[in-house]
Amino acid sequence: MGWASWTTRSVVAGRGGVRTTGADVLTGELEVRTDWSDGLAYVTVRQGGDSPWHTVAGSPVPCPNGYASRRLHDTVLESVRGAGTTVLEAGRPRAHAGRFRGRVPARPVLSET
Repeated sequence: MGWASWTTRSVVAGRGGVRTTGADVLTGELEVRTDWSDGLAYVTVRQGGDSPWHTVAGSPVPCPNGYASRRLHDTVLESVRGAGTTVLEAGRPRAHAGRFRGRVPARPVLSET
C-alpha cells in the first residue's frame, strides 16, 4: 500500500505533556514522530536524541493515506505544544478552540485532558 514518516525535533511540550503507553507523561523538549503504513498512523515521542521512543497513548490510529498522516502529525505537534495532556483518540473530534475545523468525523483526533 505505501508508507510515510514525519519527525519533528525540539518540540517543547506544553504544561500537560504527552501521555504515553509506557512512560506515563513526557514533558520538556521532545521529538515527535508519525509513521504511516497500511492505513494506520503510529505516533511516538522521545526526550533527547538517544533516548527510547515511547508510543503516544491511543496510537496507532486509523489514517487513510500518507497525506492524512502529515495532517495528523501537524495536529499532534499543535496539541503537544498546547496546555493540555496529549493523547490520541479514534472517533469523533471534540471541539477544542476550533482546532478540528475541516476534519471528517471518522478520522483519528487528539484529545487534551
